[in-house]
Amino acid sequence: MNSLSHVPQSALASYDSLMIVAHPDDETIWGGSHLLNGNYVVVCITNGNNKTRRREFESVIRQTDSIGIMLTYPDKTLGKRDNWNSCKTEIEKDIASILKMNDWKTIVTHNPEGEYGHIHHQMTSELTTTAVSDQEQLDRLYYFGKYVKAKNMDSDKYKKYLTNAISGQELDRKMALTRLYGSQEKVMEHLGHMLPYENWIPASQ
Repeated sequence: MNSLSHVPQSALASYDSLMIVAHPDDETIWGGSHLLNGNYVVVCITNGNNKTRRREFESVIRQTDSIGIMLTYPDKTLGKRDNWNSCKTEIEKDIASILKMNDWKTIVTHNPEGEYGHIHHQMTSELTTTAVSDQEQLDRLYYFGKYVKAKNMDSDKYKKYLTNAISGQELDRKMALTRLYGSQEKVMEHLGHMLPYENWIPASQ
């Protein structure tokens, strides 16, 4: 998988969309259908040194004909979720560099709430939004859709977030991607109710 320095400019000619995620599997959960139907460069902030997670991410990248950039920032340190205090500045620099790599038409990342509140998702959203704003490209930025808890799926209060469900063959193709993440089977089960929904939100909204 590519690091920042190993993506030739010529390879980006046909890829005008950028997705920035915290972990391998986030790209599939929140944007798998978009990957299958678009030309994306997918940047994953963590787990570049995790052989299993890296292999699974690479499989999704191949299956969706995307370009993958997998960085090696920490997910967990000594068994606990890393707070990124030691590397946040470097992550900021890398995101800024990636934004300058191409004339991106679409940039998408985690929503400010971190979907279900994951701190890495929240920080990825914040760092990406700041970098995009600094480069005056907020009109190109989108966030992953609003997360709805499984117990609230039938509530009228949340119906507006659960429109345009993916179905049929399109959903089957996305589900096939989720199965490439064998190590994350429990995560896929826990978030399975959200897999049919990719209602991305313009950051300007």
